[in-house]
Amino acid sequence: MPYYAREFAMNPATGDMVMAGSDPSYGQPMAEVVLRICRTPKGSMWANPQFGIDLSLVNKALPGAAAQLRASILAALDFYVQNKYIKNVSVTVSQNGAALMYDVAFIDVRDQIATKPLRVSGSL
Repeated sequence: MPYYAREFAMNPATGDMVMAGSDPSYGQPMAEVVLRICRTPKGSMWANPQFGIDLSLVNKALPGAAAQLRASILAALDFYVQNKYIKNVSVTVSQNGAALMYDVAFIDVRDQIATKPLRVSGSL
């Protein structure tokens, strides 16, 4: 599928680059950015310490951890919403024991081909 930009595809479970034989695969650009944001703890990227989700606000052992993670994901995506890269962002988080599962749906504003929201899912 043609995209307006190229972004290497990432395996959401491992963070590894997805390969097609010996060549890298490419994914939908903003979906890959949102996936990277959700997999990156805020402060761990030296080039941009503000990139990622603030896990210091999320305590899985306490009630309300799902709401804390949801708020942290929304805060991490706010730059992209304010600068009109993405819109109609919806984040749902559920807790199953010690695992927090998230699902992020959004529209990539620059993708003129997309007819439905993009989704990024994962767990912590």
